[in-house]
Amino acid sequence: MIFLDKIALDTLSAAFDKVIDKFVKDEDSIFPDEKSRTILRYKNAKEILAAWDKSQTCIYKGCTEKSIPRSHSIQKSSSLKLISEDNHVLTVEVDFHTGKLKTQKVGINIASTFPGFCTQHEDLFSDFETDKELINYKDYYLQIYRTVCREIVGKNYQIQKLEKRKNQYLIFRDAMLAEHLESELGADFIKKHKINLSSFKFKNLDHRQDQMTNEINKMKKDVNGFLSKFQSGILADIVRKKSKKIYI
Repeated sequence: MIFLDKIALDTLSAAFDKVIDKFVKDEDSIFPDEKSRTILRYKNAKEILAAWDKSQTCIYKGCTEKSIPRSHSIQKSSSLKLISEDNHVLTVEVDFHTGKLKTQKVGINIASTFPGFCTQHEDLFSDFETDKELINYKDYYLQIYRTVCREIVGKNYQIQKLEKRKNQYLIFRDAMLAEHLESELGADFIKKHKINLSSFKFKNLDHRQDQMTNEINKMKKDVNGFLSKFQSGILADIVRKKSKKIYI
């Protein structure tokens, strides 16, 4: 805990207000240069992307087994094969060096995959994967079910990714504001009054934080609301072989 006399407290308060006012007027003032902005934007990006290829808990409700790393959301044997060239299709990726989008070839064994189902529940789709076409209502329902599950896994992945980016941004922002505050106060003042700037936290200051928080909450609402209900409903229809729940 910091105990300051009135003069020191007024000095600290004035410096704090100055730093915050500058940031509120120009939120980009925390970035010393464009390079620091780019580094923050793509910090741990490869690690985050790699998480998409790691096994997770099977998306089939009630199952606790680990998923295979790559469940297809689109039929590999028909749809992907038809649009492939030398068993490869094009996908869009971010170039971490330039920040621009680029097209990249990817094999059909990897394309449109997600860490969705365990080995047992992956077998649900074996019939129409083997037949290379959707033949009956069950095939269509299973394909819809698989697509919805892919969306849920994708949303949860995006939530985790955005929460990590938000945390990284807040750590960076607070560190830079602390540096600005240190510059305003001066090293001698900080040393004399034993002020630990690393303990300072700045809450609810900017639109980046608000945007990320709002987007996270929106995706969580989608997953826990409509998507979860639709997933349960269509699975019930598949099990009961009746078109009832899917229309709710």
